[in-house]
Amino acid sequence: MKYYFFILLVFLMIFSACETAESDNTDPLKQVSQNGEKPDSVIIAEVNNYIKFVEESYQSRQKDVSLNPPIDNEKVVWIDNDKGEFFRVIYGIFSMDPYFKHTYYFKENELIYYRYQTWLRTTTPREAKEFLCVIDDGKIVKAARKYLILEGDEPPVKMAKQPLFEVQVNQDSMLQAIDDHWKMILEKKKIGEGIRDSIAIETEAKK
Repeated sequence: MKYYFFILLVFLMIFSACETAESDNTDPLKQVSQNGEKPDSVIIAEVNNYIKFVEESYQSRQKDVSLNPPIDNEKVVWIDNDKGEFFRVIYGIFSMDPYFKHTYYFKENELIYYRYQTWLRTTTPREAKEFLCVIDDGKIVKAARKYLILEGDEPPVKMAKQPLFEVQVNQDSMLQAIDDHWKMILEKKKIGEGIRDSIAIETEAKK
């Protein structure tokens, strides 16, 4: 239960830290930074392309551990290379309620993208939420969210078509919340691997 409380705390921090930002009609692709740095729009496009590349190229490396086998409602799923460097890590609780999913993407050992999704089925009204950050060199260059009211037992499949609304966040508190949860994910992964190894030993002993 303490983990559920921690996740709920992170959830509240994320959505309370968000403040809707007004849209800017200028085309950032046409903007040129005075110090020669890439515009945020270019960084965001590069991150999106990289995520697509990871999903298309490295699915064969996907691994997962469940934290409560044989039930898979709480697990860590990751993609890494031969050096153990992560491309993507997902931690999720996929039970009826709560339903949480945290996704991290890394490039050259640096976090470049974080997404948090939740589906709350016991609230009134029932709702689904998503929050994401694009990160470059330890700085959030984009934060956005979406929100969907659900009818009855409707799953949040329409969320994919919902527009994202950019928000402003406190850089320090948001990055700290993301880092705190990342440390918890690594702990969860270690616990899951220990459970998996124990089951394998028990299974082998019974042969």
